[in-house]
Amino acid sequence: MGEAPGDVVVITNHFMNSRRRANIHWLVREFARRGWRVRVLVTGMSRLARLRGDRRAAYLLPEMRRGFQAVAPDIHQSCLFTTFHPFNARHALANSALAPFARIYPKLALHAAAREAARSADIVMFESGLPLLFVDEVARLNRTARLIYRVSDDVRHLRCHPAVVRAEEAHASKFDCISVVSETLVPRFEGCAQVLTHPQALALDVLSRPFESPYPERAPGVLRLLSVGSSFFDYPALRSVIEGMPDHQLYVVGQLKGTVASARNVRCLGELAFEDTLAYMAHCDVALALYDDRIVNESLAQSSSKIAQYLYFAKPVVTTGRVARASSAPGLIGYDDATPEALADAVTRATALIGTLPSREPAVTWEGMVDEMLDSVDRRSEENATPLV
Repeated sequence: MGEAPGDVVVITNHFMNSRRRANIHWLVREFARRGWRVRVLVTGMSRLARLRGDRRAAYLLPEMRRGFQAVAPDIHQSCLFTTFHPFNARHALANSALAPFARIYPKLALHAAAREAARSADIVMFESGLPLLFVDEVARLNRTARLIYRVSDDVRHLRCHPAVVRAEEAHASKFDCISVVSETLVPRFEGCAQVLTHPQALALDVLSRPFESPYPERAPGVLRLLSVGSSFFDYPALRSVIEGMPDHQLYVVGQLKGTVASARNVRCLGELAFEDTLAYMAHCDVALALYDDRIVNESLAQSSSKIAQYLYFAKPVVTTGRVARASSAPGLIGYDDATPEALADAVTRATALIGTLPSREPAVTWEGMVDEMLDSVDRRSEENATPLV
């Protein structure tokens, strides 16, 4: 299959035309680079999502609602837009009431063009989260497509509807290849065929470019602290950094809830283009990966793209102790209490590492990852001549 490119459908939570770059963006790019025709289906976007302030709505073009829009050579994208979508209501009774809708959601969301794409696909890749609800419907539409599951996140920590967690458990054995972002997730798929460990890779052709510093001049002794992203974000930890390090400059990239802009030492940059964000990463002094310890686990040591990017740029990274202890990287500095004193101490320890760390390249590349996925699918095809049900 790897020698004869065909059609790939990728079901994901991410718009390919967004400013952010998740791991699925690079996998899509790598398939397209090899000559595969890639069609992307974006889930979880609805009128309800817009009302709830889902920022992805900015990337939804009218053409994407019922058809495909070209976003790059050999990459076309469509949105499975509905009035409503399954979400975690944070209450057991409410989630139970939503469960029947979660079961029919794929049939409602897949429009005619999306169904035709699924029917003609050689490979269908599902990302962690809401895409897992579509496995049965895709298998019904196309009994010969090979199914890949890219486990980019532990679904138990995504705060999605419980039906998503149940779908992962129910469908795991149906995948021809399961690519997990952390070895800590492998036991979750015990007994499944072709489970591969693929930690976060990096687009080295992009990161290796020279980046000019975007930072303004600073007074002697003032540190440039950088926080990027909002996933699993620990807001109390951010406030502790602001309070505990008042004489240093904190730059924040990403759309955060509430505001921290009133502090005199904070500059909120909003959501930036990927390469603009890299410039801030390349020239900061200390990086912050402030994850909420209540909702993350050790897998983030391997799955966090921003930690991998910081380490490539040889930056010391202050992060929650659970994540720091799960990594062998010398540049991760952990804190166990999100107090101003604890964060100030962690930043001080990180400061001692400035200029001493080597650049850390990823253990795998996107090219190597896709090679292994396709080899895995080929082996499964040889072992199982009958189509999956």
